[in-house]
Amino acid sequence: MKLKKTQILIIESLLGLLEKNNFESLSVARITQEALVARNSFYRNFKSKEDILRTYIKTLIDEFSQTEQAKKAVKSVSLYAIAMIFFSFFKNHRNFILVLNKNNLISVLQDEFSQYLEPLIESQQTRTHSNSGWTKRELMYYVSFHASGLCQVLVKWIEGQCVETEEEMAILLNKFIRL
Repeated sequence: MKLKKTQILIIESLLGLLEKNNFESLSVARITQEALVARNSFYRNFKSKEDILRTYIKTLIDEFSQTEQAKKAVKSVSLYAIAMIFFSFFKNHRNFILVLNKNNLISVLQDEFSQYLEPLIESQQTRTHSNSGWTKRELMYYVSFHASGLCQVLVKWIEGQCVETEEEMAILLNKFIRL
C-alpha cells in the first residue's frame, strides 16, 4: 500500500500524539495542526481517527506480507514459519502495539489481521481440502477466532517484555493450534 505524503504526515502526527495523549481525547483539529496540514486534507484522506490507525496497520501488514520469508511461509503453509515472522516483525513495532492496547484499540489490529488471514486460510483449505464443507460465515468466525487469539497473545508477549524468543512463541502457538 503506497501512502501519499499527506497521509504519512497525518499518521505520524497521530502516532506521535498517542505517545502522550489518549486516543479519545485527540481531535481531528489537533492531529492536523500537529501534521501541519489543512483539516480538509484530513477528510480527503481519512474518514475518521480510527481510519488513520486502520491505514497504518494495513501498511504494516502489507510490509509484513511482502517479506520474502512471509511469502515462503505462506506458500509452504507452515504455521511455525508464519508465527516466527509474525512475532519477529511485530516485536519491532512493540511501541505501537502497546499504544493500541493502552487505548483499547487492539480490536482494530484484530479486524485488519482477520482481513489478511481470511484469503490465506481459504487458499490453504483449498490446497489441503480441509474444512472444505465450511460456509463463508463459518470461515469468517474461524478467522476471527484465530486473528483475535493471535493478537491477544502478541499483546501479552509484548507487555511481558518479549521474554520468550520468537521461536519459543512459534512453538507455543503451534501447541495452541493442535489442542
